[in-house]
Amino acid sequence: MTGEMPNPLRNARIVASRVSYESYSKQEPGVERGDPRFVMSRGQLFDFARNPRTWKDGGKPERETDATAWGSLMDAKVCPCDGAMSDYVIAPKTVTATKTMGIVKRGEAAAGDQVPWNPQCKEAKDLKAAVEEDGKTLLSQEDLDAADAGYKRLMADERAAFIIRVSDYQVMVVWEYADRDTGLVIPGRSLIDLFPQQGLDLLGGLAEYLADYKTARNAEPHFFDGEIARHGYDWQAAIEVDAVAAIPENAGKTPRTFLHIIQENEPPYTVGRRFMPQNWMDIARGAYRAALRRYCQCLKTGVWPSWDDEELPGRMNLNGWSESLPAAWMIQ
Repeated sequence: MTGEMPNPLRNARIVASRVSYESYSKQEPGVERGDPRFVMSRGQLFDFARNPRTWKDGGKPERETDATAWGSLMDAKVCPCDGAMSDYVIAPKTVTATKTMGIVKRGEAAAGDQVPWNPQCKEAKDLKAAVEEDGKTLLSQEDLDAADAGYKRLMADERAAFIIRVSDYQVMVVWEYADRDTGLVIPGRSLIDLFPQQGLDLLGGLAEYLADYKTARNAEPHFFDGEIARHGYDWQAAIEVDAVAAIPENAGKTPRTFLHIIQENEPPYTVGRRFMPQNWMDIARGAYRAALRRYCQCLKTGVWPSWDDEELPGRMNLNGWSESLPAAWMIQ
């Protein structure tokens, strides 16, 4: 439930399901950050709230790690958009041995033999470069086997598998935010991993829900609570619930609970199941709405503050210089 807070989102509608992240994240040509026409998402808004100036200047693109690569692969298997797995090219199991390879120098194979795939050899690097130039990802057989094992483990969890089976995937919802103070109307969008098929009576008290699939190095409850706050998954939950509630045909319906299906990214790929409690949802609602208001102020004034341009909570600011504070353990 949304409590006493009025929903600030309006004119929401479902665009399509099985939408790729590439299609979802496109902006109109010529629309850059700082333009009121820029379409905001949870990720964009969360990054803006952290530091408006860094966000406005483009920030740093997120560097892909083994963990994020695994997450992208599992997303493609669990919540597939159209053609999701076509973005991957499976590497061959062998490469042609050359005289410079250690396996040849050690006498374990002859030049020209087919030997086990080695991602460090020239043939493998050339293939990887060609695949990436084509906008795809080269996937080793080992990676594919691991993803298959992870998916099998996930679908063996009856509760998680049920949610996945009865939901539409990657459902794109667009919405607007109208700011009273500035008069600006901000376009926004959300991409919902798991959206229940309409007309199903599911899960008893959790019948009205949206859900998101996340991979993590640790699905232990206390650890993942920290991940929710660190990455803005609570904002995601609140925005997506409010966006769905802002679809005109949903007027008057019970707002939805938000579920997280979590899977650890190393064997045995343990699965976790959580729901967002109402008090945390309300905290997240207050935070994302405050960020939208601040965003509109930045658009209106053209001022995009950084860390020390404003007084930070609990820190003195002397003419644009913020106070550094010792850690609690340093104080005797």
